[in-house]
Amino acid sequence: MDKYSYHYYGDVVRQLFIAAGILMAVTFPFFEHLLPGPYLVSILIILVVNIAAGLTNPRQPWVIGFDVVLSMFTFIIFEYHAVTNYPDKTDPLYWITQVIAIIFFMALYFSIKSARGAFLQGK
Repeated sequence: MDKYSYHYYGDVVRQLFIAAGILMAVTFPFFEHLLPGPYLVSILIILVVNIAAGLTNPRQPWVIGFDVVLSMFTFIIFEYHAVTNYPDKTDPLYWITQVIAIIFFMALYFSIKSARGAFLQGK
């Protein structure tokens, strides 16, 4: 059995990160005036998500762990922002933020499955 044949879902995580990054980058110019904090923070988050997508692979367990942490962090940030800043659920930015949160929630699920597989592989 190949050392890396455990349940690895990094390809799914990569696709979800790319989808979230594209959605953030495409919508950013239309809503930048409504986002909290400096613009640079939003741009850096997009870059970090893209870099994580590019680094994701089954041979480096630390990257799988980083995917878990990044997914969890970004889910919390986007979900918290959606819930606390948009009492009017018809606001388009609410729905964009909510969709991004859901993408990161799914990435968290698949990242944890990969981390579990990598951990159990060594047992």
